[in-house]
Amino acid sequence: MSDGVVLERVVDRAGAARWHAIESRAAPVDYVGLPASPIQEIEALALGAPRSERSVLFIATSDGVDVGNAVAWLPLRDNLESAAVLLSVDPAVRRRGIGGTFVQAILEWAHTEHRSQVRFMAPAPLDGPAPSEALARRYGAEAALEVVLRLLDVHASDDAAFDALLAEHVAGRADGYEVVTWVDRVPDHLVDGAAYLLGRMSTDAPMGTIEWEAEVWDAARYREREDELLERGRRRIAAGAVERATGRLVAYTDIGVPITEPEYADQFDTIVDPEHRGHRLGVVIKVANLRHLREAEPQTRCVTTWNAASNAHMVAINELLGFRPALRSVHWLIAR
Repeated sequence: MSDGVVLERVVDRAGAARWHAIESRAAPVDYVGLPASPIQEIEALALGAPRSERSVLFIATSDGVDVGNAVAWLPLRDNLESAAVLLSVDPAVRRRGIGGTFVQAILEWAHTEHRSQVRFMAPAPLDGPAPSEALARRYGAEAALEVVLRLLDVHASDDAAFDALLAEHVAGRADGYEVVTWVDRVPDHLVDGAAYLLGRMSTDAPMGTIEWEAEVWDAARYREREDELLERGRRRIAAGAVERATGRLVAYTDIGVPITEPEYADQFDTIVDPEHRGHRLGVVIKVANLRHLREAEPQTRCVTTWNAASNAHMVAINELLGFRPALRSVHWLIAR
């Protein structure tokens, strides 16, 4: 790596601690009001056994000083030409050309991994240009997707407010369905439905101009994902809708709560089977899961969610529940 910047791969807990220290300095600047990821999660990303994807963590150093970090995700079963990268430079040394050499090094590494499409995710303010645009254009990147981060105060709505919301926006349209909840592992009799629905996420969620082939999910792969989240120190709070006539899971939503730092949690997936849309199941299960979250994890006070700016339906549901926009992220795609 040129300009005195060296790329170092994280291979042990000491490296994970250094990586986490950089994120602890950068996160409050790039994601104002949000904490860095728990160290347990960083260790699991760096050292855990890969399953459906492999995560690789890097540190950039200059004259022996850590100046940046990055994590790259490489799919292992589908979309084998793709890589997604989250990269940051320590705020104390920004605007010195480190970002450019860091990006170049990551691209060279991705080439050795036979990844021809590399997607860099970069934070941006809600309004105005993205700070990453000039660097992205230098590498011929395309702004392939824009997503918006929204935050929810978990305790801003009480049960009476939820009841009123359901009465106004659902009003009997979901009578043919039963709401179920679980923690960490979906019940065995629902796992096939959960796997099918998660596969739909790869085709139904808006991806902008990113080419993404359908992911193939079965019960075994779904159970692997559950194991992986537990190893990362995430407790998973979930709710779903079961069709009464068939007993089949046709919708679900889940929230990942860091076990060691539960104050801030992340919305993971929300998906409704296309054959069962139009019954306001998205609203029903998300309300049920927020109630579930408050009971199961009373220390959680904020939930974050990322939605494609073009995903008008899900954005409308989230804003109905009280999620408010905080910042954007631009996904820059470099194809070679």
